[in-house]
Parts: sequence; structure tokens; C-alpha cells
Amino acid sequence: MRDAFLVRTTLNIEDDVLEAVKAVAARDRKPLGAVVSTMLRRAVEPPARGKKTERNGIPLFPVAAKARSVTPQHIKELLDAEEK
Repeated sequence: MRDAFLVRTTLNIEDDVLEAVKAVAARDRKPLGAVVSTMLRRAVEPPARGKKTERNGIPLFPVAAKARSVTPQHIKELLDAEEK
């Protein structure tokens, strides 16, 4: 828990959203309030500086500094090798 205290409040949540959050809470074996807090926190906190998580709507993932770039030529070679 982030803070030393909890605040109780009443929220009007649409049924489908509530069911989805309940499913996540059951799957992760966490209290419903903790799951809602985590989801809301993710929605309102800006992403960490220096770490871009997506580009043009496409999710990014970490790549080793020594990794080779995948070029169209490399893909063509792999596809050609697969056909043989």
C-alpha cells in the first residue's frame, strides 16, 4: 500500500467494468479495492521518463544493445529458407 491510510468512497461503476475488475481481483487473489487503485493509478500517472512504452500505437519491448536490426532483406531470406 502506498499511503498509511485508506479513504472510503462510493463510485458508480458500470456493470461490465465491475465484472472485469472482479475477475482480475479473483485471478490475482487481491482485494477489489487494491485492483481498482492499481488500475486507476496506471491511468493517471505519466509513464516513467526515458522509457517509451509505445510508438505510433505499437507496444515497444526492450532489446539488447547488441541486437541486430531486422531488415526487409533478412525477412526475405528467412521466408525463402522456410519454403525450401
